[in-house]
Amino acid sequence: MNSYKLKLLEGIAIVLTILLSHILLSVPSELVSTTGSSTLLNIVFVTLITLVFFLIIYKLFSVFPGCNIIDISEYLGGKVFKFIYGICYIAYILVLSSIMIRLFAEGLALISFSHIDIDFIMLLFVIAVGVLNIFGLKAISRLNLIIIPLMVLSIVFIFLGSFGEYTFQRVFPLLGYGIKETFVDGISNIYSFSGLYVLFFIFPLLTKISEFKKVGITSILSYSFFLLLSVASLLFSIPQIANTTSPLSLYVLARQITLGDYIQSIDAIFLLIWIPFMLAYLSTNIHFALTTFKQLTNIKYISGVVYCFCAVIFVIALVIKNMPEINILSNVVYKYLSIGFVFVLSLVILILACIKKLILKLLKKEATLNV
Repeated sequence: MNSYKLKLLEGIAIVLTILLSHILLSVPSELVSTTGSSTLLNIVFVTLITLVFFLIIYKLFSVFPGCNIIDISEYLGGKVFKFIYGICYIAYILVLSSIMIRLFAEGLALISFSHIDIDFIMLLFVIAVGVLNIFGLKAISRLNLIIIPLMVLSIVFIFLGSFGEYTFQRVFPLLGYGIKETFVDGISNIYSFSGLYVLFFIFPLLTKISEFKKVGITSILSYSFFLLLSVASLLFSIPQIANTTSPLSLYVLARQITLGDYIQSIDAIFLLIWIPFMLAYLSTNIHFALTTFKQLTNIKYISGVVYCFCAVIFVIALVIKNMPEINILSNVVYKYLSIGFVFVLSLVILILACIKKLILKLLKKEATLNV
């Protein structure tokens, strides 16, 4: 299943697919509600922290060439720890995918598909994700390469198309609710970069491992730029839009865009881009859950597990009944779980594994000298 190797652009596309999903859904509006007029400054600050984080894990991963985070966890704590950590990662990915598919389905139902049952919308997504994963990483990476440029164009178009409605004074005061809220409390906004979890798995999948640094830095800077555009689009808009609680905050902006007197509504075009993008996002997520499961079990045929995972996602998404539950899961549970799991625990495992390797190397060297 992992025989296919990713080229540089494919690697960047996969990371951006996971990251940009946050922009499509509710993250821009959540950031604006958290840090107010200082959100743009906060994003720059959080981006710098994320870059430092990536450069640290890049150095740590270089100690274990050809290994992903699951391999490194086995080196650190043995097969039992590897199994526990791997199961936790699979659970994290499946729950995250369930939240996202429910959030997106709720958005679609509010926008254009109110006559279709939400459960049916989610079922169609789950079936499509299962089929795509049967074809493997090559098919998923091809879809990512096609859909990412369209997704990026939609973000830029919304930013430029809404330009005439902006009130730039809304960026003041620059420090928003205060220095503490922007630079201390605002550090928690690093969760908007939690899609970088995929970097922990992509390292051995690259055709050239030396390109891992390019993939990471390019993805972080690109995502940060498009996040800035999305947040600016909301922040500079009228308060009713900036403070929207819609599952698809970008769509609220897209509905305001007109092209002359003859084309008054182009929002359907964005949906034609965002639906396959969401399919690419979910398929990429499930792929890494499957590769983790394969590492843990050494199972030969993965096709049966694909549909099991899709069924789990569907069932969890069904359990989430309404928007208040979705908001609690996405704004609180997912936010702090991602920070703890992606940015803290994974980093601690990498650091401890490197320390262990260094200690064993020194002990081996000392034993050699004694002989």
